[in-house]
Amino acid sequence: AFGRSDTPDLGMLGHPRIVAMSAQDHVSLCPRDPELRGATMRGADGKVAGTVSEVWIDLSDHAIRYLSVALE
Repeated sequence: AFGRSDTPDLGMLGHPRIVAMSAQDHVSLCPRDPELRGATMRGADGKVAGTVSEVWIDLSDHAIRYLSVALE
């Protein structure tokens, strides 16, 4: 069967690779980068879609993977 797995992708230590940044007290954005949480998201039409509510990070690659957006 094709599609998304019902289990999270795990890192080498058996913990989920992609996690909410707010749940990680040892992870932060680079001070030179903007704080994404609270940022307004707009569609291609320029209309406000919502506000970034969470940053999801990949602990294995040390990269932002997803943004959760609270819709207007």
